[in-house]
This record gives sequence, structure tokens and C-alpha cells, in this order.
Amino acid sequence: MRREDLVVKYSVYIEYKGRIVIDPFIAQILEKIREKRSLYKTAQNLGIPYSKIWDIIDRVERLTGEKLVERYKGGRGGGASLTSFGEELLKIYNDAKSLLERKLGSLYMSGGAVTRPELIIAHSDDLLINILINNVRNKDVKIQSLCLGSGLSLAMLSIGEVDVACIHLYDPVADSYNDSYLDRFWLKDRVEKIISYWREQVLAFKDQSLIKTDLDEIFRKIFDGELRIGVRNRGSGTRILFEYLLRRYSKILNKDLDKVKGLESEYNTHLETAVAINERKIDLALMPRYAAEKNRLYYKSVAWERYECFMRKEIFNSDVAAKFISEIRDEKIREIIKDLPGYKIE
Repeated sequence: MRREDLVVKYSVYIEYKGRIVIDPFIAQILEKIREKRSLYKTAQNLGIPYSKIWDIIDRVERLTGEKLVERYKGGRGGGASLTSFGEELLKIYNDAKSLLERKLGSLYMSGGAVTRPELIIAHSDDLLINILINNVRNKDVKIQSLCLGSGLSLAMLSIGEVDVACIHLYDPVADSYNDSYLDRFWLKDRVEKIISYWREQVLAFKDQSLIKTDLDEIFRKIFDGELRIGVRNRGSGTRILFEYLLRRYSKILNKDLDKVKGLESEYNTHLETAVAINERKIDLALMPRYAAEKNRLYYKSVAWERYECFMRKEIFNSDVAAKFISEIRDEKIREIIKDLPGYKIE
């Protein structure tokens, strides 16, 4: 075994009154029950005794006082499905796991001790940057990826906690992206730009009738309280752009921002926002076009924004930087985005 190949992973455990009710193993069991709809088939698939699965389910049900799995007759061992409580518990676990992975990424261990990865990248939530990072990981470059949003990513770069920040921050005064924010964080002469492409931002919604409604009318409906919006977390580039649009229409329509329903919301990823639309918790939100299409939402184009990555000059000439940059050259990005909606490169 090579010690340098060891990877430190964090796990999620959810407790009820000090007792664990779901952990990675229990979550795996629940996922399989949902998929197989049978305790017997779940036991077969996971290679564990049927009685052990039932003991685990029974323990959680006794601890919580809630039914986790519904059993019914039919076929060998009978059928089974998750109850609404079982679904809710699994969702809480998966949401917590996703948040942990976004915030921490992977830490690397060498010689039995945790070490700093070769490259730490903080970035806004973006499909293309995730593809590029995974492509570099496949070249055996140890990368820690932190999905923090544009604002926090830039702050982390400024204090030297990360090597690369990938951002899309709009400045309405300068009518440009990113440059003025580099100045605000004293980074202008301390970084090199290594990636630049354009991404389409759209207003996404479930109501098909809004397709024929122009943007002015949609924003009027937002300010009249007819439509509830969802917004990303504070400091994210998408939220900054959406808030700029709301302030602009506030002046055009002579309406107060406090009339807008949903402005207090805060979603950490585009997926979370899209799910909220599909579940009818909100009516619409600003997101990249790919996220709208992937989640089968209707949309109206709002703007093309510049998405860019900046690397600290101290590491720009290092071997790991050369490996990373060689995998993100313009021609490689062009090849990838041919099949991605809402992307383009100059």
C-alpha cells in the first residue's frame, strides 16, 4: 500500500436525543430499500443478513417513535418502501452530506499524516468548472475543490488559503465582471488569469405561461407579489446579479424591494434552487441555463456573464500549475462546451 494514496473522508451522522439514527451504512440501506422495494433484495444486494437490516430499522423506529419502512405482502420476503418519515430522514442525511462535500472537498494523507493538497480551488457552483477539475484529477493531480460561491472564494484567495478562485462577480458601476473585485481584495497584481468563458444566466420557472411574458412584466409580477423568488447564498455571483436586477426594476417600477416575496431565501447551489421551483416552494429564480435545462424548467435569457479563474502568482510557474493549465486550455474547453447549453468562449 502507498501511504500517499490514502484519502481522508468525513462522514455525516444524525442523532436524535443523543442516539445515532442515520449514518452512512443506514443511509445505504434506505437507498437500497427505495430502489429495490424489498428488504430481502436489499439484503442480497448489500450482502448482509436480512435479520440485521430489520434489526437496524427496528432500532431507529423505537428511538424516534416513527415508522421508517412500510412492509407489505407479495413475493419472497414481501415488499417494502420508505415511509414519508424515512424519505425525510434520508433527505436530511443527503443534504448534509452534499453540504459537507461542497465545503470541505477531500483532504490528502501522506505518510500517515494529513497534508495540504497540491492545489486548492475555491469556486462558484458551475458545471463546466466541475468537469475541468475532474479531468485534472484524472491526471493524478491531488486537488481539493471547495464550492464556496464567488465572494467567499475570492476572500479565501486574498488571504492565501486557496490557490485558485473561480468567480463571476458583476459590478454594475463599471458594467464589467471580476476586475473591480480583484482591486477590492488587493489581488490585481498578485494573480494570473487562467480560465475565461461566458455563461448564460436565465430566469427559470415551472409555469409554462411565463414563456410568453416579457422580462418587464415578469419583474412587475415579482414586485406585485404575484411571484415568489428564490435567491442564492450571500456573496454568490448569481445573487449579486439578481439583486442588481431587482434594484434596477425597483427604480423603474417605483416599487419597494421589501415587497418582493422570497428575497430572504438562501439556496447554496443551483440544484437546490431548481428543486425548490419543481416542488413549487418558489416560482422562479436566476440560474445558469444548463441548470434550468437539466431540471426541465422553462426559462427566459437574462444575461451572458463572464466566468473566470485566477491563480496566485507564487505558484503560477510550479509543476502542478503547469499540469492544471495544460488541461484547461481554450481548445479543450471549446471541445467540452460544444455539448453544454449556455456556454461559449471567445
